[in-house]
Amino acid sequence: MILLIICDADRRILWFSLGDYGHLSDTSALAHSSLPRKLANGECNLPAPRALPGTDVVLPHFFVCDEIFALKENFMKPYSRRLGLSESQKAFNFRHSRGRMPSECTFGGVDKKWEILDSPLRFDLEVTKDVLVTIMCLNNYLITDANPELQDFGAGLPEDFDVEANHAYQPLAPNAIRDRLAQFFSPGGAGHLPWQDQYIH
Repeated sequence: MILLIICDADRRILWFSLGDYGHLSDTSALAHSSLPRKLANGECNLPAPRALPGTDVVLPHFFVCDEIFALKENFMKPYSRRLGLSESQKAFNFRHSRGRMPSECTFGGVDKKWEILDSPLRFDLEVTKDVLVTIMCLNNYLITDANPELQDFGAGLPEDFDVEANHAYQPLAPNAIRDRLAQFFSPGGAGHLPWQDQYIH
């Protein structure tokens, strides 16, 4: 069975798709899920496009996803490592990788915490689904219970998230969005972090 998740920075699972069989690829499983339709219909409650900090470059919000998925306005994946990458592209890939760490840690943490996942689940299909959904709910409960300062799922945007301060957004091709992010993270860009250079070179 294929399990796709979206999680937040605190490793809480915000959305999942479960039940597609293993012979399907992840991209096929995503295409058959509710997420593409909800994104197309504006039902995912994503914040409006916003200027990158310290710049007037306005970009849409997006999901940081695995490189197997297609690059789209709301799906940012790394530049292909099969090509010779520029410094800015390497900077983007490094920051993209760091952005994906919570989802990788979510899978690793759930697998480590729940020993039932150490071996094949020998239940019928519906019971297996119920077990996995229960584990995901317990994952969120335990994280939130141990960290009461975390924002509630239904609380909306943080108070310091000033959506009204948005500049006008001109729709861009996904490649152009990624290129602007790469420039933002590169030396000289407003989002550059000096310590990242030692990991890129």
